[in-house]
Amino acid sequence: MERLFFRPAVILILFLFAVGCATITPVQKEGPPEVSRPETGKKESVLEKETFSEPDKQVPEVPGKEMLPDPFKDLPEKYRLRAREFEQKKDWPNALFCWEIVNSFRPDDLEAGRRLQEIGKAAATQYEIHFQSALEHLRKENPAAARREFLMALAYRPDDAQTLNYVKPKVLEEDYVIYVTKKDDTLWSVAQQVYRNESMQFLVGYFNDLKAGGPIKPATVLKMPRLQAALAPKGGTSSAEMVEKAKSFLRARNYEEAVSHAEKALEYAPKQREAREVKNAAYYEWGTELLQRQEDRKALRMFKKADENYKDVKDIIARIEKRLQKQRETAEDHYLRGVRHFLSQELNEAAREWETTLSLDPQHPRAKRDLERVRRLQMGLPLSP
Repeated sequence: MERLFFRPAVILILFLFAVGCATITPVQKEGPPEVSRPETGKKESVLEKETFSEPDKQVPEVPGKEMLPDPFKDLPEKYRLRAREFEQKKDWPNALFCWEIVNSFRPDDLEAGRRLQEIGKAAATQYEIHFQSALEHLRKENPAAARREFLMALAYRPDDAQTLNYVKPKVLEEDYVIYVTKKDDTLWSVAQQVYRNESMQFLVGYFNDLKAGGPIKPATVLKMPRLQAALAPKGGTSSAEMVEKAKSFLRARNYEEAVSHAEKALEYAPKQREAREVKNAAYYEWGTELLQRQEDRKALRMFKKADENYKDVKDIIARIEKRLQKQRETAEDHYLRGVRHFLSQELNEAAREWETTLSLDPQHPRAKRDLERVRRLQMGLPLSP
């Protein structure tokens, strides 16, 4: 028999294994915990209780399949209650807001629809009360009180452009007079009321973009500088300064600019004599220069824009019109000569006569048309219909 030889390490491992197996205590496998039923005192396992004690209990559905609760379900009723509370306090803006929320969730809700209409009318009434009160404060030159009333009006109409414009800081400045127009008010009457001076009406129009003689709607809020600031209108140019500029242009023979500045001054102060004098002088000198250049028709237009009683304007107009009438008669003579040349097939002579006709009377009813025809014939082109 062959002898077996073991290494010392192997012998040691076998020895430890044998000792370990002899000392390990087997672990008893425990079942589910037991509980006692209160009726019988009998113990039963939890597993048995949960699984078999209620066989008729329905198994829950798979998560995700059940209906989720509506998070907005109670919101309309909450705002309905709030709306009623605000109504009791006569807080119409907040009540209106709450009813709008109810109506947005339930468009067919009869109460919400009815209250929206009723409160809307009440809010409109309150808006008008505060707005008119603000205008009254403006008439009494109390901008602080007017601002408060305008802000209260905005609570009922937050987006009202007219009211928003009134509460802008620049509208209620202390250096300005606020005037609320009445029926049949004019620039003249406003100037009398505000400045006690009708000649100041140009300021009323200038600062409010109103034309002289134009209508002013009642309840229009006008803003004008106080008397101490009246000589510094917007843009830094007063009516008197406009007249001075007009004079300067007149001396420089820039008649167009002279007339423009004079008319602008007259637009806001129709009775200002100096501005009217500059305007008449500009048209008179303008027409005179055109006469010297033998531009009678243009000159006539300039003289007719001046006052007929200014200097000898009336006589000049009569002389020009008489001369133009003679020119029209002469123009007709040249036209008829052109017709005779045309019938004789003398196209060059006909063209010259009709050119003379148009130089004397540019508005001749037939010369321009016939001249175009004869020129087409000279070029060998067919006549246009």
